[in-house]
Amino acid sequence: MAQSDSIPAVSIRTQCGSYPSAEYCFSPQARYPEYPFRDLAGAENSVYGHVRDLFRQEGLDAANFGTPQWNPLGAFVRPGARVFVLPNFVFHIRSNESRARFDAKCTHGSVLRALLDYVFIAAGPSARVSLGNAPLQSCDWSRVTRDTSAMAICSFYERNGLKLNLCDLRGLVRQEDVLGRSASIERRDAHCEIRFDLGTESLLSDLDLRSPHYRVAGYDPAATESYHQKNHHIYVLNREIVEADVVISVPKLKTHEKVGITCALKGLVGTISQKECLAHHRFGSPQAGGDEYPKAARLARALSGFHDYVQSHRSGGYRQQAIEIAERTLARIYSHAGGLRYGAWHGNDTAWRMTLDIAKLVTFGTAEGKVQRTPARSHLVLVDGITGGEGDGPLNPTPVDSRTLIFSDNAALADYAACLLMGYEPQRLPLIRIAFSHPTHSIFRGDVSSVAAILNGEKVLLPSLAKVQGHKFLPPRGWRNYF
Repeated sequence: MAQSDSIPAVSIRTQCGSYPSAEYCFSPQARYPEYPFRDLAGAENSVYGHVRDLFRQEGLDAANFGTPQWNPLGAFVRPGARVFVLPNFVFHIRSNESRARFDAKCTHGSVLRALLDYVFIAAGPSARVSLGNAPLQSCDWSRVTRDTSAMAICSFYERNGLKLNLCDLRGLVRQEDVLGRSASIERRDAHCEIRFDLGTESLLSDLDLRSPHYRVAGYDPAATESYHQKNHHIYVLNREIVEADVVISVPKLKTHEKVGITCALKGLVGTISQKECLAHHRFGSPQAGGDEYPKAARLARALSGFHDYVQSHRSGGYRQQAIEIAERTLARIYSHAGGLRYGAWHGNDTAWRMTLDIAKLVTFGTAEGKVQRTPARSHLVLVDGITGGEGDGPLNPTPVDSRTLIFSDNAALADYAACLLMGYEPQRLPLIRIAFSHPTHSIFRGDVSSVAAILNGEKVLLPSLAKVQGHKFLPPRGWRNYF
């Protein structure tokens, strides 16, 4: 979508219906002229129609709308293309978790199915179309693909002669028992990974003189620090992403404890194969050169040190398992008492830098591990906000009946719109502010105040969406006094 007076850069539908039943694999109720399959839903499925309306009101392939030749994604997805669809599959349904809470954290199958139909219309049967991401290391892939209906959608296309590849992008998978103890660890073939060293071009390089101790919870701190040293900042992406011609993000509309919101930009962390390379925060308080928690506190530092010890001594055995259980129990108690850990607050000055580094690689990274000046692939965004998530996202959000969908060909614009619809000021989030202003990491170049959007068929200026939101999303705990 080129930015112009006739084709705005963001398309939004609000007041969408609720998620349909999976009984008919999310097929549409109506036989639209372009619909390529025989299957129709025998129950209400308004989500499919709303996704279709997003493309229609955006003016995509307007000349052919209403005919069998309508191909709204054809301007981005060529016949035979390699397309990777990146939803948010952060974790499977927990034993004590309601369906509504799960829908607040993971992309729903009805949104994926509608999008994928139009991907196959554009790409054709010879294309390589893949769906997946890199969830938490302890996520059960078979369960999360069942819980989101991704597996059922894959079977639907197979019955109709099309191939949809389900891809677990993780390089490390750790299975845990009911007590949270490590049951098994699987490291996958490094051939599936591509390493990038952004060096001094990384936004983390601005912190190099402070000799920071980077951390990502649940991983060996020595491994994380090996990826991020002075003048070297290394990220490991899955080859499926880097070899794609088009990446289509399908994130949730939800909050994030480390960067404020997790939509298109933060969702790109799901492209990372080796999560040890994710710099989520810096060890310690700001007074000690870190950003893990707001104030210097002996207990917080002791717990962080204990966590580091546990992660660097995963040798197995009953003693180690007992230590793991003890560390998790203490962490839960500290959290329930109101303590902030792991960079879960508005003063986190690390995670947004890491996120924009990854966004740069997803757009400009090549299969040779280089970063070119021109985009290496297209990146489209379809935000699933039918059920949104507020509060302690991304893992434990409270459901919001937001009934919203957002489509854009620019991740920064999609996130800007999401911020406004959630009731937040985009300039207050470094992740969004820097995505519009940094000389090497800017995702959108231009004056955002003049960007047009289509809201329910009406052309509006993007900043005016601040007047539209009907429910301000409750921020995560570490952001409550910030907005």
